[in-house]
Amino acid sequence: MKELPVIGITTCARDKRRNFKLAMEYVDAVRRAGGIPILIPH
Repeated sequence: MKELPVIGITTCARDKRRNFKLAMEYVDAVRRAGGIPILIPH
């Protein structure tokens, strides 16, 4: 069984509620390429 690569993506900023955020296009691109996206807060 082939394991999927895990790809770390740093987040961009925080919103008004102090949640980390990132454009979904990055997450979607990793998924489309067959990876597992993991968000990394800065």
